[in-house]
Amino acid sequence: QTAGFPGAAAGLFGLLLPSTVFMLAFAGLLSRYGDHPRVAGALSAMRPVVVAMLAWVAVELLPSSVGGWSTGALAVGALVLLALKVHPAWLIGGAAVIGATFLAR
Repeated sequence: QTAGFPGAAAGLFGLLLPSTVFMLAFAGLLSRYGDHPRVAGALSAMRPVVVAMLAWVAVELLPSSVGGWSTGALAVGALVLLALKVHPAWLIGGAAVIGATFLAR
């Protein structure tokens, strides 16, 4: 606790400002040039790469996140509910309640 609340606020500001500025600039460029064929092509190529990266993160997290039958059942149940178009916020909230109720150590 070097600088207290002002230090925490400065740290948070320094953490969020660069990515916020980048995303706002990117959104502005995308809205302006989004119809250009090269931009559309670039975005079409980026989508499957992002999907692959998300899949890789899931594969990496699987061993540490699903440690037994109960957490495995939660994972399968979540996949089923996602396939049924249940909003992810409900899944996260439900998982928190289930975990606090049945998985507390």
